[in-house]
Amino acid sequence: MSERRQHAVVIGGGIIGLTTAYELSKQYRVTLIEREKDVCLGASFQNGGVINVESITPLNSYLSFRSVLKSSLLSLVSSYPSNTYFRPSALLQPNFFGWLKFFLLNSSEEKIRYHSEGMRQIGSAIQPLMEELFEDLQFNRKQHNFHYTPGLLLSKVEDPGAVVRRKKALFDDVHMKHYLTGEELEEVKENSGIHEVDLFNYGCIEPNNMTVNTRKLGVSLKRILEERKVTFIHADVERLFTLEKAVKEVRLADGTSIQGDVYILAAGVQSTNILSNIGIRAPIMFIKAYSLHKTDSEIAKRWKYAVHIDSTVAGLFTPYREDLNRHDLRVTGRNSRHGRE
Repeated sequence: MSERRQHAVVIGGGIIGLTTAYELSKQYRVTLIEREKDVCLGASFQNGGVINVESITPLNSYLSFRSVLKSSLLSLVSSYPSNTYFRPSALLQPNFFGWLKFFLLNSSEEKIRYHSEGMRQIGSAIQPLMEELFEDLQFNRKQHNFHYTPGLLLSKVEDPGAVVRRKKALFDDVHMKHYLTGEELEEVKENSGIHEVDLFNYGCIEPNNMTVNTRKLGVSLKRILEERKVTFIHADVERLFTLEKAVKEVRLADGTSIQGDVYILAAGVQSTNILSNIGIRAPIMFIKAYSLHKTDSEIAKRWKYAVHIDSTVAGLFTPYREDLNRHDLRVTGRNSRHGRE
């Protein structure tokens, strides 16, 4: 008689939920619950497709809440575009003040360095894990846009030297990054394949970053998981039920109950609503973003980098090279605009 396999319930069918289910399926019987009609239709669809292996700068190291309020007010009264527009309706979110408290308490240099080291550790783990995933499953790297694509940040600042000195003072003990100013920056811009970037006087290269089409990777993972007898349920989670501080049951909107031995919550911003019904206020706020996909882009043929351009409206421009004869460009950013393809 075969030994009973423990049952793992994964909530969320984005790339995090799917890769988690993949690992769990090696030892557990797995059920994955996703609210959308298919996998990777949320943030895993609309992201820029960059794996920031070298990202070590926490949000509160370069963004202050005061500056966000100022730019939001300017945008509200003058329609001036802003990258960081704060909507007054955010005040109605039940976890907003918890998020704000968490943001402010973690804005000291000591805390920024602490979280920077955590980001470095995550980045250093992602690279071998992605290589292992593609090797184990024999996925076609090109068809999933899985490439080593260096990152390039371009920005215009008042004093490039001062910006570099501050960043080096904050982060060199964590990871020494390659900052660009002066003639070196001009040479990189000239050889990058990117046009009309003359006004930018500060840059940073992240040579070890990767790109991947998370939607395509998710679809491929779903096929493998179905072969491994993972059960997919497409439904809304109504609530969790607990007993003695442990989750015992997931109740779906149609009244169905799912019970497991292990529960993993990987539902993005939806996680805050799911946790709130068991009294957990997670300090998470969502960011409204846009995502556009330009097919057959002549520009993308020449680009050597996944480029984050910090201008009036910032954007991440990611080359997608999934076909020998076609080069696409993915554009994502934070703004009041929004879209899918």
